[in-house]
Amino acid sequence: MNDKDRLRLEALTGTPRDLIRLTKKVDDAGALVRPALREWCIKDVIAHLWDCEVQYLSRLQTMMREDNPTLQPFGPNEAQHDLSQSTGALIDAFAQARTATIDYLSTLTHQQWLRTGRHFEL
Repeated sequence: MNDKDRLRLEALTGTPRDLIRLTKKVDDAGALVRPALREWCIKDVIAHLWDCEVQYLSRLQTMMREDNPTLQPFGPNEAQHDLSQSTGALIDAFAQARTATIDYLSTLTHQQWLRTGRHFEL
């Protein structure tokens, strides 16, 4: 791992802390307010980040096992957003998933960081 890889890990590590800071003044009721019809509330956004984080780790693991694999698309899945959870619980779940990703990335060499995959839709 080189210095740029370490900087990337630092940035990834800071996201849960940033979410806590950005939502500090918003209560759970406020985190359910949608800015417009069909737009996401704060809890939707955090739940989506959590869902994506799990998918990203899976993709990274695939890219380490296979040479230039085709990565299947995944889109927003609002049906999986459990908005009954508190904002803090959603951030905690995201943070746990992000920690798993960081732990995995921390084991990789710089050459492994350079491995690629192909997106199915591109």
